[in-house]
Amino acid sequence: MKQLISLLAFVTLTFTAWSQGGYTPVPDINGVKKQFADKMVHTQSLESSFTQTKQMKLLKENIVSNGRFYYKKDNKVRIDYQSPYNYLVILNNGQMSITDNYGKKTTMNTRNSKSLQSINKVMVDCMSGNIFTNSDFRISVAKNSKEYHIEMIPNTSDLKSLFKKIDVYFNQDNLYINKMVITELNGDITDMKYTNVKANTGLHDQLFKTK
Repeated sequence: MKQLISLLAFVTLTFTAWSQGGYTPVPDINGVKKQFADKMVHTQSLESSFTQTKQMKLLKENIVSNGRFYYKKDNKVRIDYQSPYNYLVILNNGQMSITDNYGKKTTMNTRNSKSLQSINKVMVDCMSGNIFTNSDFRISVAKNSKEYHIEMIPNTSDLKSLFKKIDVYFNQDNLYINKMVITELNGDITDMKYTNVKANTGLHDQLFKTK
């Protein structure tokens, strides 16, 4: 009985939070999954501009960064920070490279770290439409008149030690990503907004070289 009461309380709180944001739960998640699957079959690549806002408890002011984002099948992501500093992150089939503002490059194998592997998978899944098959998270879907809101709650101990949740917002018309909000366990929040999203622009593999 206590478990039933707890479950009902959770559902009520979730519904209330979504309703306050203008979102209502989607009862037929399988229908949404099919929409994404059908769309992404024809999506070979995505690119966009982005604005990232980082809210940190230790800082009074938010840190705002701008740049370009690129995704290409299969499992290739490039996050190119261009202001206020140059900073480049590339994910490519289990390899990650980070180049800082001074040109120093660090390369690592995400397969050696469960946490890095999971973060890599989240980034790729959000772009490829495989977000619903990620067993590392409990997935809930809501929508308003313009967007799908997908809430991802960590299932694994590794991810629970890093994140409270990840919220991803997709345009209902074209199913391209609008925004990703990552809430860390310590309360820090990373909000990444994507604009001018374009698909199938013929991105060259050279963009995703990690070495």
